[in-house]
Amino acid sequence: MPFTYTVFAFGVARTTAGNASIIASAEPVLIALLAALLLRECIKKQLIIVLVVIVAGLLLVTGPDLASAGRPRDGDLLVLASAATGALYAVLNRRLVADADPLPLALAQQAVGIMVLGGAVALLVTAGVASPPVASPPREALWLAILSGLLQHSVAVWLHLHALRGMTAGRFGVVLSLVPVFALGGAYVVLSEGITLMQLAGAALIGIAIILSRRRPDA
Repeated sequence: MPFTYTVFAFGVARTTAGNASIIASAEPVLIALLAALLLRECIKKQLIIVLVVIVAGLLLVTGPDLASAGRPRDGDLLVLASAATGALYAVLNRRLVADADPLPLALAQQAVGIMVLGGAVALLVTAGVASPPVASPPREALWLAILSGLLQHSVAVWLHLHALRGMTAGRFGVVLSLVPVFALGGAYVVLSEGITLMQLAGAALIGIAIILSRRRPDA
């Protein structure tokens, strides 16, 4: 997970928000494809319809960012790599949680992630590609970083692993598409950001897709 977020951050810095939004919206599809390839999960017609509706909804939710979409940029490959590694992470964890408890598995993954990320930062700083971390960051920024790490990484990973215990990886990818919808609502409540009708329509499409995914194919 830390690797995925780090690659995504570098990618967004080198492309437009529109390009990044379009590429990132493909992650549910990538999860379904990798689950079919690695876990032999069946991709039924219903799932294909659901994924199409979800991608359409995600593009509408990220509508304001799409205005900046344009020609391919260097960062697009990094954003795509981020989506692909995130999808692979979900699929592999679907297999791991069958034999391991979510809490120790989450702790082990976080520990490995911290070591890999720390080593990568040290390498980039030594090579002169990145600036050294701020020695004494503002207290407010430090607390926000700790809170973000707990909520966005530690708790989120633990909950993801619990969820994967009770559903297929393809289904997990479908539910994961709700993340931008929650982000939209959070931005409205906490940051007083506006929501357009197009974004509401996209959120509604994602909700419809979630409902469709819960129906049995023969229903």
